[in-house]
Amino acid sequence: MTKNKGKNRWNNRGFKAAFASGEGLVRVNYNHRKGELSGNGVSPCGAAVTYEFSGKMNSRSARANVDIILDGEPFAESILDMKR
Repeated sequence: MTKNKGKNRWNNRGFKAAFASGEGLVRVNYNHRKGELSGNGVSPCGAAVTYEFSGKMNSRSARANVDIILDGEPFAESILDMKR
């Protein structure tokens, strides 16, 4: 990602990324002021499995709750936990 305004760019406000995986679109959004991370996408395992996530991110870590959806119905929950 390069610094600028618009999709697939970052700046002091955060970033919004959207890209196509093998199965569909993936979106990741980060609001720097609020420290909020969110997004959704289609699993590389198959188009019937999608996910949505929301949580917090800073320069040291990211943590989000993930809802996994199968054929449009809630299926499972997970946690995204990353540390620098």
